[in-house]
Amino acid sequence: MLHALRDRLTPKVALEVPLERIFKGGEETVHVARPVVCPACGGSGAKQGTKPRTCPKCGGAGQIVRSQRKQGVTLKQITACQDCGGHGVIVDSPCAECAGRGRITRDETLKVRIPIGVEDGATLRIAGHGLPADKPGAPPGDLFVVIRAAADPRFERRASDLYHTETIDVVDAALGVSIEAPLLDGRQSVDVPAGAQPDTILHLVGKGLPSFGGGPRGDLYIRLQVHVPERLTERQRRLYEQLKATNPEKPS
Repeated sequence: MLHALRDRLTPKVALEVPLERIFKGGEETVHVARPVVCPACGGSGAKQGTKPRTCPKCGGAGQIVRSQRKQGVTLKQITACQDCGGHGVIVDSPCAECAGRGRITRDETLKVRIPIGVEDGATLRIAGHGLPADKPGAPPGDLFVVIRAAADPRFERRASDLYHTETIDVVDAALGVSIEAPLLDGRQSVDVPAGAQPDTILHLVGKGLPSFGGGPRGDLYIRLQVHVPERLTERQRRLYEQLKATNPEKPS
């Protein structure tokens, strides 16, 4: 999913990257629509065979300067020339391709290299795919891609650590159970101790994301939720009642 974050000076796009790509690195695709110099007129805005003429009102400056002297002080007021719209030139025969704007919009599909462990909110630069330069013949600017970790139903990312919620049955919480915890590179068997309480945290060292730029790998934290059945069969109810009658533990 692509969200435009462009401004006038520095075009930016946000790219949602799956956790698996952040884990392994590689390439992702980003689609952008950006202004480029019109190939038909070379950015002049004028029809082929014609040229823009210098604005007679501002002399090509694109600005009108008015001076006013008050109390011995000269004040200058600078405004954009209304005749040429501040461009300094007037196009009498506009280019049909760009309607005289000198720019057209081009859709591009770009490959973005995703570094291993790249941090959420990091900005990557793609040279030469930004806004066109104001000076004719100058290269275009750069495009900046803001990395966002895509939502994952299995994990919540916090820096290089991952958090996962696992739901177990109340009987398994009481007796203990072995669960298969998801990892970004497979699964791992994890033992839940007998008597595990709701919100118990199991800590797996080094099973999170790699650190951006090197360093130790993050950890995986598994939060346990205990599922209590809402409806019981008659047999289940009798068993629970028998367990309650033989249970020496009473909550204080």
